[in-house]
Amino acid sequence: MKIRVVSTEKPYENRIENAETGEIIEGITSAKLELFPNRPTEAHLVFKTKDSVFDIVAKRDNLSASEALYAFCAWLTSRKEVVTLSENHDAGAIVELIAVFCKVNDLAEPHDGWNDKILYPK
Repeated sequence: MKIRVVSTEKPYENRIENAETGEIIEGITSAKLELFPNRPTEAHLVFKTKDSVFDIVAKRDNLSASEALYAFCAWLTSRKEVVTLSENHDAGAIVELIAVFCKVNDLAEPHDGWNDKILYPK
């Protein structure tokens, strides 16, 4: 179930919307969110109403290739450490950063032959 909060004015008025069906769930009395360090794209949400308990494991949609590229570059430009890239520099530092970024974002390993599919701009 995809959800979104639609009211947070008072605890007894809290309600959420099931984004898939449009159903409004009202009267939330408690909520607990658990994040998993070893599964960064998942979260566990339990919330209760007077009559029901909802137990949801939410999984974030995977990043598209272009989203991952933009996000990786944004991360690089926000870091204090400088990474220099060119044909005259060792690629080891950037390869390590790519591995860290992929792990944190739960991105799949490259497929065999991935480098044969790339077109380089001139």
